[in-house]
Amino acid sequence: NSMAFDLMVPLKAVLDRWHSVPTPGGPAGPPATVKLPATEPAELPVFDVDVMAKTVGINPAFHERLLRTFLTNLLGQQSVLQAARAEQDLVATSRIAHALKSAARAVGAMQLGDLCERLERAAGRGDADASRHLASRFDEACEAATTAIRDRLGE
Repeated sequence: NSMAFDLMVPLKAVLDRWHSVPTPGGPAGPPATVKLPATEPAELPVFDVDVMAKTVGINPAFHERLLRTFLTNLLGQQSVLQAARAEQDLVATSRIAHALKSAARAVGAMQLGDLCERLERAAGRGDADASRHLASRFDEACEAATTAIRDRLGE
């Protein structure tokens, strides 16, 4: 479903622009990839305010723009994932979860990113039961991330 990827274009465009701007103390470019341990989502913070500072530097206006773009995209991704779930489309579920995993982790929505990784893996290996179980927790994880991010934005 190409719609899932179209929803990530605004966030990707913002990040691409950042990658082309030199940062103090280092060359322009993406931050180092951090491999997170396979922990239970509840062990991770819902929202880690320090993630963006570590990856894109201390720039509150840029952080706010990223967070607002993420929230807009998240709403669309939820709808697309719900449709894939209803159709029991594991391929689309895996793709959507993959795209959202990276975006969630990039802004600090750690529990959501971890859940998306688990969902991506389960759907990717064709495990319908595990995918259903994880997908049933998706809306709750989205709500928790949305609430935490909106609190951070002062909404």
